[in-house]
Amino acid sequence: MPHHHLAAFASQTNPKRKDAALARGFERSAFQFWIERLTNHHSDLNQRREALITITELLAHGETCVQLIDLGVCEAFNQCLNDNDELLRERATSNMAMIVDVAGAKGCDRMLEDGVQKQLCTLLEDRSASVRSAAYDALVQWCARSAKAQLKLCSEAETVEQLLINSERAPPEHAVKALHLLRICLTGRNPNTTVGDTTRNNITHHFAST
Repeated sequence: MPHHHLAAFASQTNPKRKDAALARGFERSAFQFWIERLTNHHSDLNQRREALITITELLAHGETCVQLIDLGVCEAFNQCLNDNDELLRERATSNMAMIVDVAGAKGCDRMLEDGVQKQLCTLLEDRSASVRSAAYDALVQWCARSAKAQLKLCSEAETVEQLLINSERAPPEHAVKALHLLRICLTGRNPNTTVGDTTRNNITHHFAST
């Protein structure tokens, strides 16, 4: 190519992407497809696992994580927390922690709106040790970032009592996590959270002995 042609080519600005809107629309459709495949009861186990793996990869990027939240990924994960497949439960639970880490307040608030805390607390008694660990990690991450999440957990006496019992009876690695979660909730951003007198006395006793 002659030098003057090269110079002319180099001086040109990059053309604007006329298909930007189309590309965004395609991405949105693709994201929606994976969410629907994940929650569709007609999808077989391999299809749901594939969808979950794909969504997990997309969550690592801030922009796509926010898009997925807007499309209802938190609600989709909440459904997975009750799935019969251990891998789906464990990965969906871990993804809750990723949403908190990547999306911050937006992820925390959306998880509250979708009532995720109830199912996460249920998973603290899951038959799988890996799922229980993931549930503790997700709750710790969430409560460490959100005063609203702390308040929600502290306002549910049954959850606080459950954590106290787990701190006594659970295997050591989970007992430590139970106490850590209690400390975050009761001595973190909401030190004045109201719980029952008996529960508060029990908590004080536990903290004094650890």
